[in-house]
Amino acid sequence: KEGTARRIGSVALELCYVACGRIEAHVYNGSDIFSTPAGKVILEEAGGKLTDFENKSWNLESKSVVATNGRIHAELIKIVRK
Repeated sequence: KEGTARRIGSVALELCYVACGRIEAHVYNGSDIFSTPAGKVILEEAGGKLTDFENKSWNLESKSVVATNGRIHAELIKIVRK
């Protein structure tokens, strides 16, 4: 199933959109160490999941971001690792 990819401009806002269900996922090859931590807290409190492309828990040294509602995380990791 194909979806639409778009960038809003703020990683924290995109993670909040995932947390509240406006979008299903956020994928970024890079890392914003200033806004990702705030979005991470909100996303995880809402039941979402945030990792890097290797499915390791995101931290300040991570070079990539995969954030999902939690239900599609494993499938999305398979796609980004291709």
